[in-house]
Amino acid sequence: MRILLLLVLVIMVLPANAQQYDKYIIQFTDKNNSPYTLSAPAEYLSVKAIERRTRYNIPPDSSDLPVNPQYIQAVLAKGNCRLLAQSKWLNDILIYTSDPSIIDSINTLPFVKKSQATGFLTTRINIPVTNKFYYESAQTQMPGTSYGNTGDTLQYASTYAQIHLHNGEFLHNKGYQGQGITIA
Repeated sequence: MRILLLLVLVIMVLPANAQQYDKYIIQFTDKNNSPYTLSAPAEYLSVKAIERRTRYNIPPDSSDLPVNPQYIQAVLAKGNCRLLAQSKWLNDILIYTSDPSIIDSINTLPFVKKSQATGFLTTRINIPVTNKFYYESAQTQMPGTSYGNTGDTLQYASTYAQIHLHNGEFLHNKGYQGQGITIA
């Protein structure tokens, strides 16, 4: 009986430890030797961003500088990996590789602060819908039908739960619908 229990325990633990990640965040130590400078923000900021910063007296700082392209190229040159995204504010990149040994090689670069496995590119997790209202509305209503109060000015259809989460319909009913606003 003890042998059977031990065998079941081993079978349950092995798959959990055998996971292999596909996506990694590579964080850099600095933005040194970058072709971008704070004195020439037009090279990396939009005209609209520069106008907004001028209007509010916000000078460019190092977080505005893009990730050093030489750092990115050096990481990609380490082997079979692909750039998925980059964050100038966090000074890091997200890469995909099916060969985790490349990460050890990347970590030897002098400008790499750290690397962190972050997830799977190809694995999808199906999360069940737990919000009963959202589930029923998504299943039974046709697009263009309204949810919520009859006085709502917009037709939310199956997105009502997302809007209602932050009481967005209140703002929409007051006429605030995001005209002229850039978020990202």
